[in-house]
Amino acid sequence: MSILVLSLKSSLVCILVKESTVSVREQFGKFDDVLEPAGVTACLGVSGTRYVAGELSMRVRQLQVQCETKTKIQAYVFDVIRASVPKLELDAVFEQKSDIAKAVEEVSFQAMSAYGFQIVETLIVNIELDDRVKKALNEINAGMVHVLNLLVKGIM
Repeated sequence: MSILVLSLKSSLVCILVKESTVSVREQFGKFDDVLEPAGVTACLGVSGTRYVAGELSMRVRQLQVQCETKTKIQAYVFDVIRASVPKLELDAVFEQKSDIAKAVEEVSFQAMSAYGFQIVETLIVNIELDDRVKKALNEINAGMVHVLNLLVKGIM
């Protein structure tokens, strides 16, 4: 809150604005000035024509909110990937990452250009397989290694 100092001899009210706040000064009910903290900020006449209407804290307030949202662009990307990947064999998915990225780029460009955005390039950095697929691939590879070992030993 602003500190008011009243001097009856000079008929003035001096205002001291606290640090990290600003005060709003009005004259005849209309905005006049913003008083910032700097020693004695202003002296107002006692006649009541100028007065402090209120003060505002300049401290930063933060409210942390966690929420998950799915944007339109994410929906378009997932749609393109779900449409492209099932058509390919597993090895082809890894080999054709650039083709999938190009398809995502085309759809994203069309969707976002309406909002003034320009998609320059899209990259697919990583393809993560489901744990069951990884386990099945590891079993297949282990079986192939076992067969190769048998062939080398001459058992088969």
